[in-house]
Amino acid sequence: MWKKILGGAVLIFAAFIGLIFWATSGMSDTADNFFATLHRGDYPEAYRLYLSADFKAETPEKAFEHFVKKNHLDQVKETHWGNREVSGMRGTLEGSLVTEDGGAIPITLKFVKADNVWQIYAIVKAPAGIRETTPVSTKSEEKKAVNVLPRYRIDTLPSEEERRALVQNTMKLFLEGIHEKSFNKLYDKGFSEIFKERVTLQQLNEKFAAVLNASLNWEKIFSHPPVCDKAELEDHAMVRLECHYPATGETPEFIVHLQYIRDHGKWGLTAISFNTI
Repeated sequence: MWKKILGGAVLIFAAFIGLIFWATSGMSDTADNFFATLHRGDYPEAYRLYLSADFKAETPEKAFEHFVKKNHLDQVKETHWGNREVSGMRGTLEGSLVTEDGGAIPITLKFVKADNVWQIYAIVKAPAGIRETTPVSTKSEEKKAVNVLPRYRIDTLPSEEERRALVQNTMKLFLEGIHEKSFNKLYDKGFSEIFKERVTLQQLNEKFAAVLNASLNWEKIFSHPPVCDKAELEDHAMVRLECHYPATGETPEFIVHLQYIRDHGKWGLTAISFNTI
């Protein structure tokens, strides 16, 4: 039984990884369009369309163009993105750029979201040899707060009671989806509008099809209230929760990771994943 449950958890996690790629597709689109514009030699257009206000405030257009030419970023013919991460209104892409002469440039792009559009906040290129990596944007990200749209901004974590209620409601909708073989209620009532702008209900159900059809004792897993072990507030926008359902004689300990934003006063999921111990 435990092996079956663990297998189900792995399937859920695999589905979550697929959703990460959907959630970050806007960043990769911005990055690809940015380098395509540079390849055409249209530096003003790349500067105007794809860079954040903070980037432009710290890096004049001439300095940007000089950096691009010096590092051959206007000679990119292919992009390959590997590691990617989204956290609230921030995101990161790591990968490599293939230039016209066949060279490969390791690159990291930092993003912020403004007016629902991903913009490049910093470009980090690791120079050859033993050197310190320095982003183009001169302000330290650790010392400078990222601007958050007022509709998403929160200054304190929700109360312990409110956090527990959020988790219980989410898992109730999840369990109803298991019974109904569709996560339409979880999608409609649980996920944020940001998530739903990028992932359709059909895509969600397709990615979680193996979970919907799994023969697992979900009722037994959720028969006790969750214990919330960790709560974090990031960038005044994202609430990260880690909770667990205690092990029983028939089921292992079940851990759930949830991420929420509050849009116009309403909490909504941006990510969900599970694992067992």
